[in-house]
Amino acid sequence: MKCALKTLEKVINNIIKSYNRKILLFGGVASSKFISKFLMEKYKGLVYISKPEYALDNAIGVALIGQKG
Repeated sequence: MKCALKTLEKVINNIIKSYNRKILLFGGVASSKFISKFLMEKYKGLVYISKPEYALDNAIGVALIGQKG
């Protein structure tokens, strides 16, 4: 979990530095309470996390694509 968090921090820092944009995170990783709480506190007003019902993993979609192949 900490490895994913460190990677997200690097990406977020680069986006903020390069583009000065606010960031919306969603998906499986963003649904982690540990990650979302940390990022919301560290990047208050710059990073937003989607509601859990919109932060589902895309494994089903990937499985369906694989089944068609």
